[in-house]
Amino acid sequence: MEIQQLFKGKILPPEFFYQTSLEKQLKASDEELFPEVHMLMIKVHQVINNAAATTQKKSDLIYELQLLLSNYNHLSETPFRKKINHVITKECIKQCAITISEEEVNGLWNF
Repeated sequence: MEIQQLFKGKILPPEFFYQTSLEKQLKASDEELFPEVHMLMIKVHQVINNAAATTQKKSDLIYELQLLLSNYNHLSETPFRKKINHVITKECIKQCAITISEEEVNGLWNF
């Protein structure tokens, strides 16, 4: 039995099993961003940990995160943005007991 027939006996077109060249390019470019995203996450954790250690005000923390993200603005239109925003939101609550709304986190990218 062919692998294509495993899907309820239906024959699927070959393109179902192969990525388009555009998909490959997008995935390759995303993979190239992994080191940058990793470095940004390290720096986000540093900023938030510093804010927790010095009991910074929310406005100061937001300003520092804006400055940090302004150096990574090219990541704002990637699939990584949602995950980065999630980490910022969760870590601010966890480390600093500071709640940053979704709107505020999205605004961090607009500095």
